Amino acid sequence: MQNLLQNAQKYEKTDILTRGSTITRLYMMDQIYCDSTGSYFSLEKWNDDYKKYTERIEENWGVHGLELDDKQRLRPNENYKAVDFNELWECLRSSDETKL
Repeated sequence: MQNLLQNAQKYEKTDILTRGSTITRLYMMDQIYCDSTGSYFSLEKWNDDYKKYTERIEENWGVHGLELDDKQRLRPNENYKAVDFNELWECLRSSDETKL
């Protein structure tokens, strides 16, 4: 990856699919920064809108109790609140106002 970053001009003529997947992979490995729209990438953080992959995931999903595992999958963390659907179903079916 370091070779790719240092010799970017050598790789300019690769097809767009290869370039796109390479940039995405670099982003997911936290090697480059990306803006919030996913349109612009940079080796440097230009402003607060540019973030690395793990920063963006934590910002968007961390508040919901999710985090990345070692295989880049979103998994619940200790703050995750699970819903017991049986309990929810009983609450919704019940006419008892104390359950609401």
